[in-house]
Amino acid sequence: VLQVEVTQLIASLRKLSETYGPIFTFHLGSRPCVVLSGYRLLKEALIDRAEEFSGRGDFPAVQQWSHGNGETPG
Repeated sequence: VLQVEVTQLIASLRKLSETYGPIFTFHLGSRPCVVLSGYRLLKEALIDRAEEFSGRGDFPAVQQWSHGNGETPG
């Protein structure tokens, strides 16, 4: 069972990326969540290949945490 400290979400995901690498998936309930970690990987996904990575579904927890603007701090 994977444990993520919700109040320290970014720190928890960074720690997991040290164990599992810069790309990993975990499930919140039945919903898979893909985590990308690191500048180059994020740039490739969000800028260089933006069209391929667009259209992701809404994720209620992130919407609430980001106050509906889709941006997460960290």
